[in-house]
Amino acid sequence: MKRLAFSFLAGLLICAVTIGITNRINGRYVSALYAALLGISSTTGDVANQRAGILHMALAAVLLSAVFVVAEALRTRNSWLRWLGYGLWAVLAIASILWFKPPAI
Repeated sequence: MKRLAFSFLAGLLICAVTIGITNRINGRYVSALYAALLGISSTTGDVANQRAGILHMALAAVLLSAVFVVAEALRTRNSWLRWLGYGLWAVLAIASILWFKPPAI
């Protein structure tokens, strides 16, 4: 249980660091994880028929941190699901590391 709590907190920390870095460089570059955060927050804003704000971004970070928990829960299994957990951790790592220039809109 402690391991799952740590993975949830790690997910929140990574989301916060990603948002902080993106805000510091004025959005010239964004990571794939930040793009996922924006997508989730705009979707939750659409569901509530509101503009996506800080509350929606916080909800998106919580939902994305839940993916970290799922990855850790799968990784600790003693079956073939362990490889699915490793794969999910790899996707999360790549999404955190991969930065790109957003298209001009």
